[in-house]
Amino acid sequence: MTQDSTQLAELLRNQCRSLRGDPAEVDATHFAAAAAVAAWNDFQANGLHVTFEEADAWLAKLEAGEDAEPPKCHGRTKR
Repeated sequence: MTQDSTQLAELLRNQCRSLRGDPAEVDATHFAAAAAVAAWNDFQANGLHVTFEEADAWLAKLEAGEDAEPPKCHGRTKR
C-alpha cells in the first residue's frame, strides 16, 4: 500500500468506528471503505479513471431511466 492509500484506509477505518446502530450499515461502510482503497490502489498502479463529469452524466442517464453504458476508463497505462 502506498502512503496515500494507507492514510485513506486509516481515515475510512476511523469513520467506520464512529458509526453506531445498524450492523448492516456498518458492514456496508466497511465494504465501501475496502472498495475505495482498492480503487485508489488500482489508480495508483495504472492511472485509469473516469472524470466526475463523465460519471455524473452517466448517473444522470440512469436516474432518468435510460439504459446507459458506463463511461470507458482512460488515462495512462503502466508498461
